[in-house]
Amino acid sequence: MFSKTMSLTILLMLLACDNSDVISGYTETDSQGDVISEDEDDWRVTIKGESVISAPEVAAAFPNPTNGPIEFRYKIASSMKVTMYIKSSKRIVRYLMDDQFMSQGFHSIIWDLNKDDGDRISNGLYRCVYRCVFKFKHGNTIYTSYGDIKVVD
Repeated sequence: MFSKTMSLTILLMLLACDNSDVISGYTETDSQGDVISEDEDDWRVTIKGESVISAPEVAAAFPNPTNGPIEFRYKIASSMKVTMYIKSSKRIVRYLMDDQFMSQGFHSIIWDLNKDDGDRISNGLYRCVYRCVFKFKHGNTIYTSYGDIKVVD
């Protein structure tokens, strides 16, 4: 089992390989989660490894843009470990989950717009990244999704 430091190191190495540091555009949603306008690359799921179960379903965050709490919803077809974090174009500002075992079903997380140190984030564009790992007899399947959010006054 990896320590939290080892998990963070691996995650940072993965981020270093990520060319998606430019955050532009976002899917606009209302306070009920209805999509007003869609950014075509937001909230899509990519798969690495053999897909032996249905991929997670990730909904657009809402409300977006936001000046207060924002909600993230997702559904997983089987129990798996989930990491979810918020990043600016330069660094991770908040971990919402770090390699947490989650059961099958619908899940919802509300983020208060605070960084890990407790301070509120600045206005601007941020990226929410999901990473779900399903372990099975012959290996792992890694599902990744991201979407951009806009924080305003």
